[in-house]
Amino acid sequence: MTTFERSDRDRMGGAGGQATAGGTGRPAAAGEGAVRMLTVRRRVIGAMARAAAESQPGVLRVGRGGAAFWAWLAGPAVTARLRGGRVHVRLFVVARSGEPLGVLASRVRRSIAETIERQLGLELGEVTILVDGVGD
Repeated sequence: MTTFERSDRDRMGGAGGQATAGGTGRPAAAGEGAVRMLTVRRRVIGAMARAAAESQPGVLRVGRGGAAFWAWLAGPAVTARLRGGRVHVRLFVVARSGEPLGVLASRVRRSIAETIERQLGLELGEVTILVDGVGD
């Protein structure tokens, strides 16, 4: 799990964590400067990134191209890490045929950044989009 501490001045998005006062397990005070803790599993961050990518026209699916057994051997299609207080996402997509790949990668990257920043209130460090196939 990943834990983020945010001051009350910062807005917590609707990511559904539990707000606690400095790890005491009791709800944080609503006063100025109160510390709130949001605990989110990496798979939740990955699911948010996946949904943001799939919402973009031109993305056929989030996942690996080619035979299914190779995708299983290659590992997950989405990984999320937290380094230095920033979220880093790596995502494999299969693009629709005829879609300009550079433009598509930029749209997906922007959508993921907006989703992570809006729903978690965190800064996105890096988004790596790997186009692993093209299909219909």
